[in-house]
Amino acid sequence: MPEEDILGKDPFNPADDFFGELKDYKPEETKDEEFKPLKGSYVCRVARLTHNIGLSNATNEPFDFYSLNLQVAEVVEGDRGVGRYLTKRYQNTIEGLKKLWNDLFTAGIDFNKESRADFDLSLNNALDKEVKIRAWAWTPEKTRSGEVIPEDERTSIQQLRIIKDFKGKSKTASSESIPF
Repeated sequence: MPEEDILGKDPFNPADDFFGELKDYKPEETKDEEFKPLKGSYVCRVARLTHNIGLSNATNEPFDFYSLNLQVAEVVEGDRGVGRYLTKRYQNTIEGLKKLWNDLFTAGIDFNKESRADFDLSLNNALDKEVKIRAWAWTPEKTRSGEVIPEDERTSIQQLRIIKDFKGKSKTASSESIPF
């Protein structure tokens, strides 16, 4: 009997409906795995760089920031993390834009700073570019308002810095290969 071509089926065509085959399937609970902050040196690829403007669904407060999303492509030194995504946010302020521009310049990514519109249009220049980072965890001991956070309630926050080159380490020192 020939093997059935499931990928060739149209899920919106009742004749190709495969839900009948799933009638006895019992769903399994997805396990929640904790993603601890990474610590080490990594080569990443820029997955996305966006200017985010809108209203918070939770607080109805406006937000306006840039978000840099990186995917770890290679571990130079430190925790295993190939495939993990890391995010760095920049406030849409003079100081925030200076930090973003410094990071783009450090990574060798071209951008247009003639106007905000030109800059936002040039964000796509960053896609799939290679970025070198150092990553670590920071655990705040106080809230933003200065209240002490009890030790058992403290949560580590991922931190990262974009760097030009790794000092004293070979880029090929990775003990983890890219899985694709």
